Amino acid sequence: IAMGFSEKVFQEVSTEDLKYNQLGEKITDADTYPDDSLFKISEDFYILKNGKLKKFISQNAFFSQYSVEQTIAKDVNFLEKYPLDEASIGFADGSLLVYGESVYLTSGNNFFPIDSVATFEAMGYNWNDLLMASGDEISFYTKDKLLNISGVHPNGTVFSVSGEDGSAIWYLIENKEKHRLPSKNIVDSWLKKNPIAESLESLSC
Repeated sequence: IAMGFSEKVFQEVSTEDLKYNQLGEKITDADTYPDDSLFKISEDFYILKNGKLKKFISQNAFFSQYSVEQTIAKDVNFLEKYPLDEASIGFADGSLLVYGESVYLTSGNNFFPIDSVATFEAMGYNWNDLLMASGDEISFYTKDKLLNISGVHPNGTVFSVSGEDGSAIWYLIENKEKHRLPSKNIVDSWLKKNPIAESLESLSC
C-alpha cells in the first residue's frame, strides 16, 4: 500500500494460476517499482519497462488495456526518477478503431482496414467494442493490408468456445497460433472487450 497501489486491484488467485508466472525479485523498497508498474502523471499514463517509462499515446489507448484503478498517481517530479523511453504504447492488440467512415484492427504497430460489414461480422467482432479514434491516434500506426473475409485474426484476439461439458474455454492468438488461457482470472487480465465466440471444431481448423 505504501507504494501507492489501490486495494481495489488486489485479487485472490490460486497457486495454479500463479505457476504461469515466474517468481520475481522480492520487493523490499517502497520507492523502487517492478517492471509493468502503471503510473498516472497529470492526465497522462505510463508503464515501466526495463527501467524506463513508456508513455501511452492517449487515455483511450491506456483504457484499451488497463483501468485507472491499476495506476499509481505521481506528480511530475516522478519523471525525473526514471528516463522516458522514446517509444510510445498504442492500443491493445486486437482493438477495433473507428476513424472517419472506416474501422481498423490494431496489431503491434500496424492497423488493418476492415473491408466490409460482412467481414466484420463474419470474423465474429462485436459492434459494442468499437473505439472512436483521433487522427493523432491513427497516425501512430502503419497501414497494413486490407482485411477481408478470408483474413486471419491478429495477435491479441481472444476466442471463447464451449468444452464438451459446457464449460468455457478461452484461447489467445499470438503469431497465428492459439494458446489456451487456463483460467477466468487469467482471461480477465488479458481481455478488455468481448471474446469471439467459436465452436471448438472451427477453432481446430
